[in-house]
Amino acid sequence: MKALLEFNHDIANGTLVVQSKQAFVCGDAGAHEIRFTVLEDGANANLAGYTCEAYCVLSNRSTATESATIAGNVVTVTFPASFYAVTGATGLLLRLLRGGIKYDILCMGYSIRAGITATVYDPSGVLPDLSDFQAAIDAATTAATAANTATSSANTAASAATTVTAAANTAASAANTAAASAQAEAKKFSAIAVEVKTLPPSAEATGSAAQTASKTTFSFGIPASNLAYATFAVDSRNHLIMTSPEGFSNIGFAINRKTGHLEVQINA
Repeated sequence: MKALLEFNHDIANGTLVVQSKQAFVCGDAGAHEIRFTVLEDGANANLAGYTCEAYCVLSNRSTATESATIAGNVVTVTFPASFYAVTGATGLLLRLLRGGIKYDILCMGYSIRAGITATVYDPSGVLPDLSDFQAAIDAATTAATAANTATSSANTAASAATTVTAAANTAASAANTAAASAQAEAKKFSAIAVEVKTLPPSAEATGSAAQTASKTTFSFGIPASNLAYATFAVDSRNHLIMTSPEGFSNIGFAINRKTGHLEVQINA
């Protein structure tokens, strides 16, 4: 919401000079807007390539500036807070600029009235100045910011400590698990048994181990030696009988043609 000051002026007639009767109050900001339609020789002015600046000369002779916008042949500017900064008679210039051209299209005078002050009227003298209130608020804000920063730092440190503690607990748990596993393995060897079984000479040697929670048993199978003997006898029918150890087979008989001896072949 703002007060609109509209002007429609032919720059062929020179700078428009006006004195505004509107109320301008010290401390305002954005309360007024100038909308200036520029004509030239009765037609819409061509403002291509131009920029526009608004200059406010305050009663203390300081100058505030604000950039205006140009849309077609309409120049618009909204008063910033600096245009209401000092009470008293004030002047405003609206100037078109292009290259070395400086053309003032508006010269407006206006008066800035006193606005709200920082001092509170208090006949009892109890209330402090508003500036004191503001200082107290600023100090409280600074203290709150510092407290929040300290809290954030403490939370970060606590989080880091929690992370370290969790890592330590994890490592301790892993160590306990490893120790329990080692103890369980050691307990399996608290009792040891060895079993040996003789296998036929043709068999291959075997070996195995079996474990329970408290005992380890080693089992071995050892083939009998291939060296063995055979016994001979004549039965009631006058037949020659040969007896060989268990595990021997494929026993054959043959006559040695050179010696004439009976030979026994044992192929284990």
